[in-house]
Amino acid sequence: DAQSVGAGSSLVLGKLSGRHALQQRLSELGYQLDGEDLQRAFARFKQLADTKREVNDRDLESIVDDEVREARDRLHLDHLQVSSGTSLQPTATVRVRFADGDVREATATGDGPVDAAYAAINALVKVEATLEEYAVQAITSGIDAVGQVNVRLRQGERRATGHGADTDILVASAKAYLRALDKLVDASDEPRMTPETSGLADVGDANAGSREPAAAGER
Repeated sequence: DAQSVGAGSSLVLGKLSGRHALQQRLSELGYQLDGEDLQRAFARFKQLADTKREVNDRDLESIVDDEVREARDRLHLDHLQVSSGTSLQPTATVRVRFADGDVREATATGDGPVDAAYAAINALVKVEATLEEYAVQAITSGIDAVGQVNVRLRQGERRATGHGADTDILVASAKAYLRALDKLVDASDEPRMTPETSGLADVGDANAGSREPAAAGER
């Protein structure tokens, strides 16, 4: 299920690696997962292994870290679809699952694919905030690398950061933005957010979005 690479202790797992091989390697990396936590990590691992031929230790660490964050999320990215091109207006459709289980969807346009995705999220999550920082970094190497997006939002005197990781940088961007918004809501004195408490009405299309700072690989 796993093969050694190099002279060190790093291992590479592939799409044929099983749950036990994943659990064993995660244990060696210092992560003790079982039950539902292991099942979620294994599902993410299989998804990543279908995209990448080999999954290394840094990929596994990224999976676990992202799963830990996702387990605490009250705003979950349920679906993201983006259309853009040289002659197309960037358009994003985002579906978000709220803490009470309600799922809502919005479509928006923007100056770029990330801007369009953030505009759609803003139409669903009624939180006024300014995007102060948007940064992308590759966690692993290669064209199929896992990328991490870090964002920082400001709401008055409060600031919140969000992180997201995925081989699709747009998915990572949406996750990071939702997590930062989630923290802003959590830090407020208002009741926990749902589509109703946020003032959400059924949304079809929204065109107002945040402006994304220029970032490497995002145009």
